[in-house]
Amino acid sequence: MKKLNKALLISFLFTFIFSSINLPIKVSASSDSKFFINPAETNSEITTCSDTIVWKYKYMNGKYYKRKYNVTKKKWIGSWIPV
Repeated sequence: MKKLNKALLISFLFTFIFSSINLPIKVSASSDSKFFINPAETNSEITTCSDTIVWKYKYMNGKYYKRKYNVTKKKWIGSWIPV
């Protein structure tokens, strides 16, 4: 039993010591990589995914009111608020 404990302890220490050593790794980037994207060569347009929301105003009974409007979905947001 003592030999087994000693062997487990030695293997654990051996694994711990060698796993904590940082080995240097050489990394280089090449310009001929298929993952390299040159921004000057892209012809795609950037489109937004967010909704366009604007304030709409109205004048009623001598007072101004405002309300948010979602231009993308063509829906009103909230209720009229006195300005």
